[in-house]
Amino acid sequence: MTAKVARKMKAPSLTALWVAWSVIRPPSDASPAEKTVWSDLFPPRTRALTQQLLWHCPPVSRISKILMFVLFYLVKILNYLFKSRYGSRANLDPLHMPIRKRIVYDEVVQAIKGGVRQVVVFGAGLDILPLYLAREHPQVTFLEIDHPNSQLMKRAAIEKIYATLHDKFPANHVFVDVDFRSQTVAERISNKLPTWNSSAKTVGVAEGLWMYLTEAEIRASLQDFRKLGGPGSLMIFNYYTSFTQSSFGTLFRYLLAAIGEPLKYQPGTREEIARLVSSEGFKVDMEQKRCDGYERYIAGTSKAKVISKGGDLNFFGFATNE
Repeated sequence: MTAKVARKMKAPSLTALWVAWSVIRPPSDASPAEKTVWSDLFPPRTRALTQQLLWHCPPVSRISKILMFVLFYLVKILNYLFKSRYGSRANLDPLHMPIRKRIVYDEVVQAIKGGVRQVVVFGAGLDILPLYLAREHPQVTFLEIDHPNSQLMKRAAIEKIYATLHDKFPANHVFVDVDFRSQTVAERISNKLPTWNSSAKTVGVAEGLWMYLTEAEIRASLQDFRKLGGPGSLMIFNYYTSFTQSSFGTLFRYLLAAIGEPLKYQPGTREEIARLVSSEGFKVDMEQKRCDGYERYIAGTSKAKVISKGGDLNFFGFATNE
């Protein structure tokens, strides 16, 4: 990589950094037993690879560090206030991040075992799912979709990780950059990845993405996904309702807007987002046992003795292309 290209690379966005740091750092207000459950819920090597990825990313500016510090402690304050008022945590529940990562990982791995050979991650940011699974499943193509600046930075960091492992960048880990202001995902994949099979069953991941899109942009992403895979293709998505609609959530939204990353879509109910997705021709599954992280991973296990049901951990949905 030339010095000229390297100078063009920007540091990760503040929200991407916040998510990554939320993966690495255990919640400070959790007990030792809760921290053990928190750590055990993450998929294999998620925390270690995220830390390596951050290590190789361009350094953030001083003002960004200050904003991250403010954001981190505001989240802690909001969580405390929400718990004091409602008797439980909000979507800022400390289990939120490991459950968010675990559900996506388990669903993707299950789909691969069922024969899926294409996985596309929309707005991949600093997520390490393709980085980990591409080496585990060389028969599957893992495609990351993101803004050109974000991909330039991330690909350079991943190349350094593979260099430390004395390993080659796997051919099945692919990047396609998209400028969403003037390009569509389907167009870019058609031009840059001619081997992509648009008639094959495919898994799409929209984790931590839709809340930053308008309803029209969400619909466009669903329409794009329909063009990327055949019948039976699965879109995994998450969303937030209860916390973002609260008075404390309003403060959080204002802060994100102030740092230039406003939340644009916050459905009032689960039924609302289900109607949106189904109106684009998808069969929607929002059944609690599949979508609620507490019911899926904690209830009825020894973990329930350590972790009581607190904040709303039912924030996932699954859409199948019929």
